[in-house]
Amino acid sequence: MPPFMLRSRPFWIVIASFGCIMPAVRAEEPPCPSQNVQPAAATGNSAATPAAQQAAPAGTAQPGGVGQISVASDEASLGVDGNATLRGNVEARQGDREIRADQIEYDSRSGAMHSDGRIDYQDPLVHVAGASGSYSAASGAEFRDAQFNLRQRAARGAAQDLAVTPDGQIQLQGVTFTTCPLHDESWHIKANSIVLDTHDKIGTGHDARVDFMGVPLMYLPWLSFPLSSERKSGFLFPSIGNTSTNGVQLSTPYYWNIAPNADFTFQPTLYSKAGIDLGGDFREMTESQRGELDWNYLPYDNAYGATRSRVRLNELADLPWDWRLDVTAENVSDRQYFEDFSNGPEGASTAFLERRATFAYRSEHWAIDAEAQEYQTIDYTLAEPDHPYARAPHLAADAHYSLGPNGVLRYGFYSDITNFRHSEAPETVTTGWRGDLMPLVSLDLTGPGYFLRPAFAWRATQYELDTLGPGQVERSPSRTLPITSVDTGLLFERAAGSHAQRRLTLEPRILYLDVPYRAQDQLPVFDTAVPDLVNPVELFRTNRYVGADRVSDANQVSLGLTSRLLDAQSGRQFIAGTIGQIYYFETPRVTLPGETPISYGRSDFVAQLSLAAFEDWSADVGVQWDPQNQRSERTTLNVQWKPAPNALINLAYRYERFTTTTELVPETGNGGEVLVPMQVQQGYDQVEFSGAWPIKRNWEVFAKEVYSLRDPEQPHGQEIEGFVGFEYRACCWRVRLGARRYVNSHDPNAGQTTGVWLQLELAGLAGVGSASDSFLTQEIRGYTSGTAPVVRAQGPLRGVW
Repeated sequence: MPPFMLRSRPFWIVIASFGCIMPAVRAEEPPCPSQNVQPAAATGNSAATPAAQQAAPAGTAQPGGVGQISVASDEASLGVDGNATLRGNVEARQGDREIRADQIEYDSRSGAMHSDGRIDYQDPLVHVAGASGSYSAASGAEFRDAQFNLRQRAARGAAQDLAVTPDGQIQLQGVTFTTCPLHDESWHIKANSIVLDTHDKIGTGHDARVDFMGVPLMYLPWLSFPLSSERKSGFLFPSIGNTSTNGVQLSTPYYWNIAPNADFTFQPTLYSKAGIDLGGDFREMTESQRGELDWNYLPYDNAYGATRSRVRLNELADLPWDWRLDVTAENVSDRQYFEDFSNGPEGASTAFLERRATFAYRSEHWAIDAEAQEYQTIDYTLAEPDHPYARAPHLAADAHYSLGPNGVLRYGFYSDITNFRHSEAPETVTTGWRGDLMPLVSLDLTGPGYFLRPAFAWRATQYELDTLGPGQVERSPSRTLPITSVDTGLLFERAAGSHAQRRLTLEPRILYLDVPYRAQDQLPVFDTAVPDLVNPVELFRTNRYVGADRVSDANQVSLGLTSRLLDAQSGRQFIAGTIGQIYYFETPRVTLPGETPISYGRSDFVAQLSLAAFEDWSADVGVQWDPQNQRSERTTLNVQWKPAPNALINLAYRYERFTTTTELVPETGNGGEVLVPMQVQQGYDQVEFSGAWPIKRNWEVFAKEVYSLRDPEQPHGQEIEGFVGFEYRACCWRVRLGARRYVNSHDPNAGQTTGVWLQLELAGLAGVGSASDSFLTQEIRGYTSGTAPVVRAQGPLRGVW
């Protein structure tokens, strides 16, 4: 919900843009000293005997002030006409409105009260202390030289003239307004006039200026800001940034609150090197549907020399009769788009963009999907034959039923039929249709402390190919085979600890798998690969491949052992460890093209350990160990120390053994682009540090460093990403300054991108800059801001989902 709306001639919009304000309104303010205005009336015996009581004139009752006016004072002078002069600790009440003063003149005809001295007024909306003032139920209250604070949010100020109307408007002239506590003038708005509409929850002002630390930050000939977290249309404050790729960038967005369940943000951005970007974001939501369409469009990129664009659509709709439509699609104009316009390493890590539409049905027993899917390849280092296939259409139907007590007998089938297309290299790769059907039946024998699940399946796969790639001979290859498995496990547990406050478990599991060998060299490979084994769950699959193009032969047993230490009362897990390995009675013979055949009687050894036994410490370790060559294939380590939500340190290590393969890569010569064989190394060896830590009072530092100890293109190591910054947080404002450097290109020789950002946030009003809490929560694992959440213009839409 954009808290400010700027409306003026274009000249003033340009001037305001250099203020670089990004609005934000806090859902709840951080704890600050009390902002209540101190009562100005004399303090005496508040229980003084009433000297006068007068009924309010007919027709003067107003909401919030209904009924008689009750007046108490130390002294009172009553006239024959009913008027009165009250002196000494004067207290007047009408409903939930209260006035205190040293002296009040009371008019019996109008029910009005007037004071030429100090007067204190409060109701559920506002608390005012003025040099003089008047009040009547019919016309409201008026004050001179007043100080005020709002009762329903943290905000205060001073005004030369202040009026509170019966309909809830607070009209201020010559006003200073801030959300800082008393005696803190860090920032404020100075305006010729401000109207606070407490009914519509909107404040508007004219000839306003925002000052920070006594320095004028920006001038606004007209402004509008919210008095609650409700969204409203208007200009968002501009944002500014700078990167080495695009130079200075300036954005002045406009937010349109179309309806309670729909909004649109138009965000034109000016890049000093690239030109103007006409970006936008439209969102809508109903009880059964939600969607978002966002885009960027540069009519002409001065640095690139062409039009550039990005568009993304996400749509999810629940349809009648348990059907659902899910659409996800994204497209960019060129493969260098993310390298030029992303603000982090995602420019180098984005290899493909998915475009998918799924029409799905779900019921208790059936799952049906009709899908079309394709990808735009962003990684220009990949040869065209290595680009992913499009699946259009992909039709899948699964059914699952059970019989007997507790569904002990289970049966059903999996099936799908898919057309694999490859438009970027139709003459050099295999394309066509694939159908896959697998009926199955199993028993689920489960009881306290054990389970036994024998199963039998029959898998049949048929291809009808349109084009034949290199090495592909048959147009209609097929494969059928049975799959038999027995999966069983036990659960042992016992009390642990000096007072039996812990529970220790021991959970062995065994899976026997029997699949006969079928020659599959003539089957194409559309979407099949070998998954990583770093997760022990992968040991208990009935096929060591993901995808239907290969089914591994198997005569093997998978062994796993898990142990956990739990809290006996809450079930909280302190320690969990899992180890596992596959033992081959017969060496598997099925392979993928280029895959090294298994030649050892055991699979890699897999282990995982999760530790959360200490209150502030946690750790996760995963290892995939090759027992034949006595080396690690994959290793992951994550350690975190987090004594507070915004105080933490993360250490991580990631390793995958480097392997060398021969691939066809594009190379440009005199005859154009050709494919040439090249030795390609794959793997990584990286360390990462990240953290955020409060230092002294109100200060916080944060940093992240990702470093590659060894890289296929940089044998001596390379910095992948690094940033450092600090934050100073006061009661009603905070400032952040940071610098970032990162690899943002698929080209290893392209160098690094650098950027510097500044954020100033005024509590309850606005933020200056382009950084936000979301950046730190994404980049620093486990980070949570120490301040209250910020509700921005792009906040949650109203709707049911």
